[in-house]
Amino acid sequence: MEALQAVLTGFAVVGAWLSALLAWRSGARATVQREVQGKREEWWRRFQWSTELALDERENRAQSGAALLRVIRRSPLAEYPERDAVRAVLDSMLGETQADGADSANTEYVLDRTEGDGEPES
Repeated sequence: MEALQAVLTGFAVVGAWLSALLAWRSGARATVQREVQGKREEWWRRFQWSTELALDERENRAQSGAALLRVIRRSPLAEYPERDAVRAVLDSMLGETQADGADSANTEYVLDRTEGDGEPES
């Protein structure tokens, strides 16, 4: 009888430790998830700001915004939908500059910079 009681006590201790370990692991995962979500939200705020700059009527601000968009597009926080959003903004800029009769070599460079790892294709 004492052996059975010792075994049951051992199971209770192991169960308590497993329960504590699972609770800790769950909390750690939730913390990591909140941190990643916070970083993604900050990425989105930077995207919005860069887009506003990129679509500005003043050329120097528009160029700065386009440069920032190319940089944040390469962020590990930018997944395919976010990269598509950056691409759409840059494509929109190209449409507006081509409609204004801008230099085609300059607009091709803007588009080339958005491909792959952000470096111009040669």
